[in-house]
Amino acid sequence: MSRRTTTGHPGTTAAIAVGGALGALSRYGLTVLVPDGPGSFPWGTFFVNIAGCALIGVLMALLLEVWVAHRLWRPFLGIGFLGGFTTFSTYAVQTRGLLDAGRAATGLLYLFGTVAVALVAVWFGTHLTRLAVRAYPRRTRSGRASRAHESSPEGQAADTTSSRSPAQPQSPSQPPSQPTTYQRGDSR
Repeated sequence: MSRRTTTGHPGTTAAIAVGGALGALSRYGLTVLVPDGPGSFPWGTFFVNIAGCALIGVLMALLLEVWVAHRLWRPFLGIGFLGGFTTFSTYAVQTRGLLDAGRAATGLLYLFGTVAVALVAVWFGTHLTRLAVRAYPRRTRSGRASRAHESSPEGQAADTTSSRSPAQPQSPSQPPSQPTTYQRGDSR
């Protein structure tokens, strides 16, 4: 007798599985291009993990702050693809291999350097994505640039919402009394 679990959804599980397979294949391809010699600094894994961390910063900024995406994009890209692309287990095994081979300085540099650079990569990915979104605002349906990402005189991003409901169309000849912006979750 099979028991149905309440955690997960078959579509979510499939999205994670497909994303993970594609991410793992991408990681394998990149580590073949940048092979590691025995006892040397594992540059291939280092670059894969740093790139994955930067991409998760970009992805989360876009999915949580900019796009209203289908519910499967986050599990497919974040958990699946980037989870399969990055590799903590290989990082741990390579660190131990360097330490066991008597390369303590290289092993410790790899151990702590990867974590430090990975955190910086996530921050840069998120920060640069936010700057790009503000610099290149999306267009509204009427063809006007959205003011949601313009900066106020104090340098803070404008956070305004329209008092107009989606059922009240805006006349193209009349400028809006307040800027039309969309918040995450609004229909577009």
